[in-house]
Amino acid sequence: MNISFKNKVIILTGCNGFLGKSICESLNNSGAEILGLDINKNSNIKLNNFKYFKVDLSKNNEINRFFSLLKKKKISPTILINNAALSFKGSYQKRKQDEINSMINVNITGLFNMIKNFVEISNKKSNILNVASIYGLISPKPDLYKKNKLDNSEIYGATKAGVIQITKYFARYLSDKEIRVNCISPGGILTAENKKDNFFISKYIQDVPLKRLANSEEIVNAILFLISEQASYINGQNLIVDGGKSC
Repeated sequence: MNISFKNKVIILTGCNGFLGKSICESLNNSGAEILGLDINKNSNIKLNNFKYFKVDLSKNNEINRFFSLLKKKKISPTILINNAALSFKGSYQKRKQDEINSMINVNITGLFNMIKNFVEISNKKSNILNVASIYGLISPKPDLYKKNKLDNSEIYGATKAGVIQITKYFARYLSDKEIRVNCISPGGILTAENKKDNFFISKYIQDVPLKRLANSEEIVNAILFLISEQASYINGQNLIVDGGKSC
């Protein structure tokens, strides 16, 4: 997508993940300065306009330290993309309490603290994009995961539903600061990991009118649109990019 983000400072959480790396590459090609956050000590992303910060989103003190550094260096970010998420596979019957706490701490509390800190130092007419999931809207079908016994987490879906509601809340409450807040809910994305799982893909696409999984570029293009000036009158919306699965 040919959108320019030249002179824009963009914070991206979860930059080391599959989708995060794709977002970084597209933002870099569009001229943005990217501040990438992830839990790993280092990142293997090598881009001209990319700076990496190790931040554990489940720890508010680490988030505060990151934003304090931006204040000290007088960096005013323009856009925040909350892409980071945590999920634990397996049956709900074996779900551990620390797994539940970890998912909530990253997917909800961490996202909330990123927004709160971002608002304090961002420019006017900035915007926030939260990455949710179609599993915040619909429930995964158990038979998709029977073969490998890696059920999609019930808590993950609950937190992603929360992300959609947080989006709507802040879209109203930040309007006086001229900050737009939107959300995207991707469906299944084809990755190097799942493209070898013929059982999963064949079962998944039975419910997809377009009869395929998304390519990462198709999700990234929707993100770039929502954070661009081309979407200047879009606020508080959840854009579902799932090939029609949720319909």
